[in-house]
Amino acid sequence: MKPRVPLLFGIITIFSVSLPWSLDASSEIYKWVDETGKTHYGDRAPGVKNAKKMDIVERNEDAAPASDFSTQERLERQQKVLQSLQEDRLKREKEQAEAAAKKQEHKKKCARLAAEIKHNEQVSVFYKISDTGERVYYSDSEGDAVRQKSKDAYSKHCK
Repeated sequence: MKPRVPLLFGIITIFSVSLPWSLDASSEIYKWVDETGKTHYGDRAPGVKNAKKMDIVERNEDAAPASDFSTQERLERQQKVLQSLQEDRLKREKEQAEAAAKKQEHKKKCARLAAEIKHNEQVSVFYKISDTGERVYYSDSEGDAVRQKSKDAYSKHCK
């Protein structure tokens, strides 16, 4: 039986020589956020406007691993990244809460306008209180104008 050391040595040599060319050192990484707020990463730029090319720090293979960053520096960088991500999350949550509150306020305003329209349709005579405390009655055309004003406001803000 012949030893297979030369064959194994040849395979290892071919693999180790071809490995650097198989890894594309100039590859680009992109980061983007979709319409639902989810962050994505990819090697091709998507068709969205907010895609950002990320800077990738190449590692020096000849240097010892300890020369990159100390454990403390890595932890500090991780903490900064985590803090940044948490701030982004809190900002998004705040924006979502503000949008929900605004939507709820709009809904209440439309409900008030709808109630006002219903009330104005049931009222036959409109009046206002003068500076002396007496009622000043509106004419029919002025009453119709009050009704139309409520309808116009509803149409403008709620449809």
